[in-house]
Parts: sequence; C-alpha cells; structure tokens
Amino acid sequence: MAYNLLSGTIHANEQVVFKPSENGGTHTNAIVGEFHGDGTHLTNVTRIVANGTTDYMLTVGANADSLVGEPNLQFNGTRLYVNGNIEATALKLSSVSAGQASTSSFLALDENNNVVLTSSAGGPDDAIAQGPLNSIQFNSPDGDLAGSSNLTFANSTLNVGGALAVTSGVTLGGVISISSSAPIAITGSLIPSGTTIFSLGTPDNRWNELYVGTGSVHLGPNCSISSDSDGVLINKSLSLSGSLVVSGNIEAHSFDIIQTNLIEINQSGSTAFGNTNDDTHHFTGSLSVFSSSTDLFAVDAENKVTKINTGLSLNRVSVTSNYSVLKSDYYIGVNTASPSAIITASLPNASTLNSGQTFVFKDEGGSSNAYNVVILTDSGQTIDNQNKVVLESPYASLTIYTDGVSRFFIT
Repeated sequence: MAYNLLSGTIHANEQVVFKPSENGGTHTNAIVGEFHGDGTHLTNVTRIVANGTTDYMLTVGANADSLVGEPNLQFNGTRLYVNGNIEATALKLSSVSAGQASTSSFLALDENNNVVLTSSAGGPDDAIAQGPLNSIQFNSPDGDLAGSSNLTFANSTLNVGGALAVTSGVTLGGVISISSSAPIAITGSLIPSGTTIFSLGTPDNRWNELYVGTGSVHLGPNCSISSDSDGVLINKSLSLSGSLVVSGNIEAHSFDIIQTNLIEINQSGSTAFGNTNDDTHHFTGSLSVFSSSTDLFAVDAENKVTKINTGLSLNRVSVTSNYSVLKSDYYIGVNTASPSAIITASLPNASTLNSGQTFVFKDEGGSSNAYNVVILTDSGQTIDNQNKVVLESPYASLTIYTDGVSRFFIT
C-alpha cells in the first residue's frame, strides 16, 4: 500500500477521525478527510517552479524537488522540438514527410560527424547539396555547391539541358541525353566503351541530319544506310554535287546518267558491258569509234547512215557435207573437191531472220558441176518463187537476202 509522509501543520475544515487499526493494534497517523490549499507550505514535494507553459517538457530544477518547463525542449503530441544539439550513438528518422522543416533548414554532418541543423547559406566547410533530385553538384561563383535541372545523372543516363562541349576524348559506357537544341562541340575523339557495340540513335529517336567524315556525307531524315555481309544498302537516292572517286567496282541494277553533256570513261584496259548473251544495250543518238583522232566507225542516228573506215570481216563457215545454215553465218564456202556426193545447204526459217539479212554461197572446190550444191528453203518458203536453187557450174556463187517473213531473193 502506498502512502505519503507529510510534515508540517495540517488544517482541516471538518472533524478529523483517526482510523482504528485493522488488527486491533495501535492507531496509525492516517487521516481521513479532505485537504484544501495550494501546498505552498509543503516540504519535500516535487512541484513545477518555472515556465509552466503548454508543450514545455519538464526537467529537474535547481534542487531535487523542483521541475522546470524547458522552452528548448517541447512536444505537442506529434512533434518534438529541440533547440540545441542532439548527441546520440545512432539517429534514425522514420515517417518524415516533406514540409516538416523550412526550405532554409537542412540536416548535415559537421567535421566531427555530428548531425547539425544548418542553412543553405553555409560556406565551403559546411556545404550542403543543392538543386533538384539527381542533379550533379558543381562549384558556384561564390564558392558554394550548386545544382541544376539542366545537369542530372540517373539510371546510367547523363541528361544535359544545354550545349555540351568536349575538349578531349569521350568514352561512352551509357546514355547521354541532350535536351537542348544547342550543338555538341567535340574537339577530341568520340568512341564507344571497350569492344562493346553501341547504336547511334534508335528507330524512334533518329538523327534529323548526319554529317560523317572529313568531306561530310549528308543523310536527310528519310534516308537510311544499312550494312550486312553483302555490303552497304542505301534505301533512298544518293545525290552528289561533286566528284565520286571509286577505286573498286561499281555494280548497279540500272545506271542512269541524267542531264549530262559529256561523259568520259578513261580506263587503261578493256571495258565490258553486260555479262550474258541475252543482254541488250540501248544508245540514243549517234555512235563513233575512234583510233586516236581517226573516226573508224560511225553511226549517224540523225541521217540513219553507218560509216566504216576499216577493213570488214564477215563470218565465214566452210562445209564439206550437208549443212544447216545458221543465223550467224554470212559466207558459206562449200568444198566440192572433197565429197563424192551432192551437198545440200538448208536455209533457216525466214521468220527467224532480220529483214535484209544476207547469205553468200560459194563453190570453193570448183567441182559443183560434178557434185552440185543445193540451196534449200524451209517448207512453204521460196527463193525467187522456187523452193530451191542449184549451183552446178565450177566456182559458182549465189547471194540471197530475206524479207524476214517467208521469202528469199537472189541479188
């Protein structure tokens, strides 16, 4: 059972009754009744002696029986206010929300690793991080730290909101994001990190214009270049206002030269056009072939005249037995001295020949009087209205041409 021991004079406003002992023993000094007064004259009783203000926390006063309200230590039920230093072996903050401190107040570590409250106006010895989240700190003109939303680093990405000037080599191991329209000035090298291959832009984040190399290769927003094991593919037209110098081969599905007055192909060696016999090459206009300054062969497209200033060699075939004339033949020389029988030369179908195509037949053996040479047409076709012509005199010859339809004519 708890009780208080009081000393001094007690004033009662009603009869005082002493309570008898519960076991019939002697009386105790227990008093039953009500006590009135402010306890001013009570001794050895702890009481608030100063600063009894709401929210002030109580501390022991000058003597053990006094309590003092401490204005530098206040608690309003939700917030503890300390106006002074806090010393602790560990400091843990939880459930701290924005706005609980003024924008000019910050927690920081001093040179003794003590947590101190300071302001943003601190000097170099107590500098505080500045700027928004993820901002890179830099030295301000007044010697303090400063930060900016135009220079941040987060998730391996460097974000620059202005121009970027590089005066030495740059090794990229992550992403550099430039949000400004100002150019990037690099006076050194721009290389990827190590042996890793990086992309320059993405399909959704393309470069509008790209200049590469000393002479500059300009690719507009709609032109792309791709490369694989077969070479480089450009999916748009490539326009050059200057010279194109190629030390290797140029291969093209089509080769168009537009709005050009003069074309020169200077090559020490042969120049080949086409690679299969069914290739067709078209030239519009006249054609001339020169040896030095001499015009050896000329086709005048305007007047439809061909001029040949050289010797002319035409295809000749020698036969000693029955023979089917080819479209590529011109002279068909028949050696009648060797065989001992008539030799028949069968003409190709006139419809497979060009109009005006010519064949020349000659008895080169001089024995066609004994062994005739028969020139025979295809079925239903004629030579001067006959289906055949016979050479039957020594060294006889015959020149014929066709209309390219069904008939041959003797000249």
